[in-house]
Amino acid sequence: MVDRNMVVGVVVGLLVGAGGVLALGLGEGDGDGDAVDMAPVELPDEAGGLVLLNDAIEDFDGDVSEEAVARWERTLERAESIVGEAYGGAAVDVQDYATAELDARLTVVAVRAPSGPVLSSQFTEPGDLGLAAPTEEVIALGEVECLVGRPPVREGDDVASVETFAEYCQRSDAELTVRAFSGGQNDVVVVAAAVEAGWDHIIGGGA
Repeated sequence: MVDRNMVVGVVVGLLVGAGGVLALGLGEGDGDGDAVDMAPVELPDEAGGLVLLNDAIEDFDGDVSEEAVARWERTLERAESIVGEAYGGAAVDVQDYATAELDARLTVVAVRAPSGPVLSSQFTEPGDLGLAAPTEEVIALGEVECLVGRPPVREGDDVASVETFAEYCQRSDAELTVRAFSGGQNDVVVVAAAVEAGWDHIIGGGA
């Protein structure tokens, strides 16, 4: 059976370099006998105070090349294909969101399948590395879990003086996963809010 957490890294490597920030941790329904939910899933027009990237581009006063738009669209299509295949064909939606100024973006992925918990890759005690705090940790904001990073803070230095940043946030149950990835929008509260917006839209009957 494929290690689904490993696939996360593969998807990230494939898609981030293409201009998106797309990936999804993987859950069940991989062809080993689990049922696959094919009911359509659709993310909302707004998430975390940001709007769909295409809408933001249409209203943007500056110039955005057609090549860049085409690349974003190809990346979203590729993300849906990769994530859907990794989840055994479960229904997937992937959307990019942006501010009106296009200076901050998020990618949100929704899939009708469960995913594993959010995990940090830092297992060593910070003190063993001469650090005052971990450079990566998982925090909970309501029902949403977020992987949060921070620059290294040496022992004896003020941890509060260093800003943390969101790597991704996720909410998942036995039937649905919604995950948001930071793409210049590093505020963990905003990223978590994007997850909740997608979750509430889908659970509330928006899709």
